[in-house]
Amino acid sequence: RNLSARAAISLEPAVRCACPCAREMGEMGEHHVRDIGEIPSTICHGSEGGFFLPLFGNQFEMDLVHPWFRALLYFLGLVYTFYGVSIISDIFVESIEVITSQEREVEITDPKSGKTRKHTVLVWNATVANLSLMALGTSAPEILLNVVEVVGHGFYSGELGPSTIVGSAAFNFFVITAIVISTIPTGETRRIRSFSTFVITAFTSLFAYGWMYAAISLISPDVIELWEAGVTILCLPLLVLAGYHADIGTFGFNPEANDAHLQDEDGVTPRDKRPTLNDFMGKDPEEIEEKMQKQMEVIRTTEDRHGKMSVQQIAQLAAADLGLSKFRSRAYYRVNASRTLYAGKRQVLAAFADLKASDARLKANVQPFTQNHKQPTQVPHHEQPTRHHDLTRRMSTRAPYESENRWICCGKAPENPPPPAGTKEWDLRNVLRGATAPDLRLLKLGTRSDEDGLSGLARVRISLAKESGDEQLSVGPLWRQHILDALMPHGGIEEDTGKELPPTRFDVLLHVCSFPWKVIAAVCCPPTSWLGGGPSFVATLAVIGAFTALISDLASILGCLLNIPDPITAITLVAVGTSIPDTFASKLAAQNEPTADAALTNVTGSNAVNVFLGLGLPWLFASLYWKATGPTDEWRARYPEVSARYPGGAYVLIGGDLGFSVSLFFTCSIIGIGVLLFRRYVLGAELGGPNRSKYASSAVFFALWLAYIVTVICRFATII
Repeated sequence: RNLSARAAISLEPAVRCACPCAREMGEMGEHHVRDIGEIPSTICHGSEGGFFLPLFGNQFEMDLVHPWFRALLYFLGLVYTFYGVSIISDIFVESIEVITSQEREVEITDPKSGKTRKHTVLVWNATVANLSLMALGTSAPEILLNVVEVVGHGFYSGELGPSTIVGSAAFNFFVITAIVISTIPTGETRRIRSFSTFVITAFTSLFAYGWMYAAISLISPDVIELWEAGVTILCLPLLVLAGYHADIGTFGFNPEANDAHLQDEDGVTPRDKRPTLNDFMGKDPEEIEEKMQKQMEVIRTTEDRHGKMSVQQIAQLAAADLGLSKFRSRAYYRVNASRTLYAGKRQVLAAFADLKASDARLKANVQPFTQNHKQPTQVPHHEQPTRHHDLTRRMSTRAPYESENRWICCGKAPENPPPPAGTKEWDLRNVLRGATAPDLRLLKLGTRSDEDGLSGLARVRISLAKESGDEQLSVGPLWRQHILDALMPHGGIEEDTGKELPPTRFDVLLHVCSFPWKVIAAVCCPPTSWLGGGPSFVATLAVIGAFTALISDLASILGCLLNIPDPITAITLVAVGTSIPDTFASKLAAQNEPTADAALTNVTGSNAVNVFLGLGLPWLFASLYWKATGPTDEWRARYPEVSARYPGGAYVLIGGDLGFSVSLFFTCSIIGIGVLLFRRYVLGAELGGPNRSKYASSAVFFALWLAYIVTVICRFATII
């Protein structure tokens, strides 16, 4: 392998350690070259390096440090770069959330009265956003790694990119699914609600990797033709279109879309509107409560026939159906989970009310909530209030109002208390706006049973549209605050008051470790609230692309030093490193959302997008390049067999072991989807359940991932 004698001797133990199942490494290298047509890597000892590394040349590093220590430095550099890319990716994901949260006003005329009313609706459909921009945001490092590798290497195929796509998909589907199944608290379950969307994303994910195998190994072996690249990239809009129709209920199996009975007089369903204070606060609480109870009963009879859902889950779903709340986006969980790892400033939701709902069979009654959680006067002993965990806005001292046995908490008591509930002058908007804390939106409705005491309570977040005002500021003050936030460590959010807690010692340590990356991100990436997130989206995408090139260098040099083929490095280190933030995001989404959609559907959707976009783009670029330029002498020397079949030139991607890796993942994925279907139709829910069943299911998914990794490594080591 043209190594110097000193390097070859010192690397011999590393080879045996890195590939214990390998035969003689010389034989493995010869077989590997014959199999997939690659040239042995010389990036760690040759005259040519990668995009940025080595900084001072290989000879300088080889003379300066021992190869083992050099490999350790590159490993630590790779891990630290993963850490930095996750920090920058958070800004990218946040900019996407700002873009997809944009709203517009529509005027709708009532066909009966002829009156025109304005409604605030979201521009982006949630499923369309998740399968397009949000999938790009969560998978940006893997996608850009493919693009940068192909374009940066003169439109020759690389080995890290395609294997990273497959390895990341394996980690996402098997490991993340295993974690979210077992992370649900004992006795609770999470069930996919928009099952048609999951079916489409799961089927499309299987199709994507089946198509990948067919393109590189069957249709035109070892060559990606222009039409194949075109079909790959065109599958993305088809996936988004199918996901949209599944979301709106075209294919059925989506109870959330079947809410025609909830339409208002203008024919607009609550799920199509952005909930505002005016949308639901203008009504008497009894009307809200009555609608909640009716919708909860609908959900109980149509979606919870086996009795697996808790009252909390049913209430959250009912509130979403009525337009009182919206489920948190995956971006919210992704950003906040990652910022916990580097002491970043957490996202704070817009103001909301907290609605207490209950089992429809119980008698409704409003419960008070005070700051010290003590029993207020005139409340029976069995009506103790529960601790409030969901408020994420800064609040002043709370004091309850009493009105006809209904307690409403809304900040400090105003000078002029509101009129009694039920009177003509009474309006919940006036109650809330009368609080001295202007950002407070809190209404707690609860239930009790006269015989059994307080029972069946559930917290439901009532999301309100509230403009921050940042969009009106010029870029200077916004960017200045953006940088100041990066320079200081931040603690968590106090659950009850929404106040930012002072950073702990561990937060300060994380801030010190991440400080260079936070400064780079703050300086190079505009604030997400400026101009609707567009400038931040473009700038952050470019920065991530640059650092994925650095990841490519670090991973390739590390693999070269340890004599590990790039594909093995890709499906292990690179795939795991780029997927860690999504792991935390899915775990939080599974624990906090009432359904399994955010935890599972996004995984299968992202895996499909990785192929259609992450491979489709570089395939298209490279196919167009070779069709336009024709073959070169270097191309003919690299691929003599292919040049005989394609004398006009083509983009070459040798199948071989890559095709084996894809086909193995395809097979394991079918088993994994079968396990999820079994859990849905036999156990009643995809996530959670009794300890024995959920841990057994998690063990199956972990075993599938380990089987995939070990088998692929042994394949590259010529064991199989």
